[in-house]
Amino acid sequence: ATLIWQVFAGLSQPSHPHVASAPSLFSSGAYARQPTNAANASNAQSGAARTRSPRIGHVPGSPKSSSSWASIPATIPEDPANIAHHHALQNGGTNGGGGGAAAAASANDAELRERFGVVQAQRLQLEQLSEKQTAELDALHSTSRSQHAELDALRAELSASQAELAVSRSHLANTSAEVRKLNAERAATPPPPP
Repeated sequence: ATLIWQVFAGLSQPSHPHVASAPSLFSSGAYARQPTNAANASNAQSGAARTRSPRIGHVPGSPKSSSSWASIPATIPEDPANIAHHHALQNGGTNGGGGGAAAAASANDAELRERFGVVQAQRLQLEQLSEKQTAELDALHSTSRSQHAELDALRAELSASQAELAVSRSHLANTSAEVRKLNAERAATPPPPP
């Protein structure tokens, strides 16, 4: 039972990379004091004579509780220069780069506003021209309608004149027929005696 507890005690020692490895049972000599056979005794002697090199990061001779690992913070702070550079980049760059970017953005905004103003002016001119042309077209349509009305009136007058002309021609034909009849009757009548 004592051997088992010593084995568990040896395995429970810290084995952090910055802490020296726990001494083995062979180096402590506990196992050598309780040899069960010749092989165990030989192992105990070789374990006691063997030295183990410390792990990387451990200062030889320093106690395990004063390991340098405890002095390492949980999170390594970032370099203040990197933090300042990062904030400067977020604010538009460093060493005058921010001013250049802001000037470029301002120039782009000014150019966009100027183009927008030109487009707005052209759109307004096109709207005014369209309204003017629409008004002129409406006036032309109105004139055309009035001219069509006048033409229809002239056609009506022409039709009436043509009707009157037809009546006049009929009267003239009748008159010509009467004249021919009278001439025929006069020709058939003998002249009176002298």
